[in-house]
Amino acid sequence: LITSRGADEHYADAFGLKLLSGTCFAHSGGFISNQVVLNESAVKAMGLTVQAAINRQIRIPSSGAILTVAGVVKDFNYSSMQEQIEPLAFFNVRDALSYRYLSLKLNTADIGAAVTLIRQRWKELSPGAPFEYSFMDQKFQSLYQSELQLKKAANIATVLNLIIVFLGIFGIVTFTLTKRTKEIAVRKVLGADIRNIVLLFIKDYAWPIAIANLIAWPIAWLITSKWLENYAYRVNQNLWPYLLVGGFVFVTAFSMIAIQCFKAGLANPVKSLRTE
Repeated sequence: LITSRGADEHYADAFGLKLLSGTCFAHSGGFISNQVVLNESAVKAMGLTVQAAINRQIRIPSSGAILTVAGVVKDFNYSSMQEQIEPLAFFNVRDALSYRYLSLKLNTADIGAAVTLIRQRWKELSPGAPFEYSFMDQKFQSLYQSELQLKKAANIATVLNLIIVFLGIFGIVTFTLTKRTKEIAVRKVLGADIRNIVLLFIKDYAWPIAIANLIAWPIAWLITSKWLENYAYRVNQNLWPYLLVGGFVFVTAFSMIAIQCFKAGLANPVKSLRTE
């Protein structure tokens, strides 16, 4: 099966399609009917090369019409990234009556003025036809609406999770320091400096944070891999994002621990022991 689209000789230039061979319905002698432009996938499906496909004749099963291949364009995603690029054929809009779309490239400096001018010109050329338009970026956005919503939800969940994690670390460290005030004071009396005290608590919390990351990474990897399987064209995962997030969590957590321990280490040990 080949997906079909209506086009004209300016279609490739308007949408930035790359012609690998032939032309996009253009001819020095004027318009030639019964031509077709194929993409790479369609040429491969017919067992031809890009160059050999030019001027070949193909028959359309539904109508029996015989068309001549005028050109071949490079494959491009005309649907979402969840679907593979399928064989695609462009038929000239002059060969048959069909519902047509007018595609225009606009200067984004003043979209409103451009649309107003196009509407006026449309009414002059087709006074009885309604003027309806849409933008390609809106079309692409609608294709990935669920992904955009997922991204927004994931960003919010990530921020909330980090807040919860860091609040939990802050609370646990504060509680531990309160219970070990006497121990800190004794260590200072015996000659321990603030650096030793900070390193002591960092070592205590380094292993739980490391184990938590080792548990979370494989789970996140599996979930992400499963999600990426929904796309025909996808990126390959690597360890850098996980290392980056893990490093951020380690640095932030250890900074919070170090600051709290530094404040506890500055306290007067005599006063702390007397209070105990």
